[in-house]
Order: sequence, then C-alpha cells, then structure tokens
Amino acid sequence: VYAEAGNLLLESFSAIGLATISELIHITGVNSIGTLSGATSFSPNVTTGVKIQDQARVVMDNSSFVGMTDGVVLDGGANFRSSALRVFNAQNDGVRIDNVGTGTIWDCTGCTIEDSTGNDLNIQSATAIVSGSGKTSLDKISIVDGASVYGTIIDLKEGDEGVNILGELHVGLPDR
Repeated sequence: VYAEAGNLLLESFSAIGLATISELIHITGVNSIGTLSGATSFSPNVTTGVKIQDQARVVMDNSSFVGMTDGVVLDGGANFRSSALRVFNAQNDGVRIDNVGTGTIWDCTGCTIEDSTGNDLNIQSATAIVSGSGKTSLDKISIVDGASVYGTIIDLKEGDEGVNILGELHVGLPDR
C-alpha cells in the first residue's frame, strides 16, 4: 500500500506469507494523512512493515508486525501517533528513526517492541522527538545525542523489577 499526497484509511489489513515486498505500507508527502487500524503482517519476506516520511501524518492503532526486516521506519519530519503497536522478531530494527530531515515525531501509547536482531528502538536523528509508554528491552535501545525522549518504559529483561523513566519525573504538586 503506497500513499503520497493524499488520505489513506486502512482497516483490518493482513499480510501473511507473501512474495518479497519492499514496504508493506508506505506513506509519504507533506499532504498525506493516514489512519491505520488492525494492520497485521507475519512474513519474513517483508523488508519494512511501515515507512512514514516527508512530513506525512499517520495515526495507527492495534497493529502487529512480526518477522520482517524492519518493523517501522520514520524520517523526514514524519508525525506518527501509535497505540497498541506490537513489533516482534524484526531481523534488523523494530522501530527506527533515520537521520533524514528534521523534527520527526513518534508518540506511542502501549507499544511493545521486542526480540529484534538489531535494536528494538534505534533513534538516529538528533532532532527526533519520541514520547509515550511501552515495553521493550533497554539493552536494545540506541539513541543518538540530541534526540528528545520522554516517557516510561517497562524493561522486558527477565529479573528486572524496576520501571525505567526517561525524562523528568515530578511527584506531587509543584508547591510541595
């Protein structure tokens, strides 16, 4: 599925055991707006599950990507909002923000990114802004200096009983 300079509404989309595909979902262009719900891929023949770039704006919920080379790739000022996103067993990176363009944003709620061969989360852009909550392994996160990361991460590493908070933590009221 490819969208450029237009709107895309995609619901309950599944891709299992396909022939080799470069990008399952690719949304690009400053005038592109995408709403994706229930996208699912279980195929090692997919190079990239979702690619969003060039200031495209995308909202995605309740989607799963398993076994592809890269789960989600963002760059060029993309604005990506996701909830209940699951990326498992990526052969390279689960979610990557490439160092292309400026101001790429990813806001995630309840995302699980795990068991990637490379990094579960790989932020290569110093101007990227990542916020939200999710589960991943802190051992599999790479963040370039300058990138802004705010949120809570539950580390999936066995035996880790803590909750890791990246960014500021405020407890109570400002005057107390």
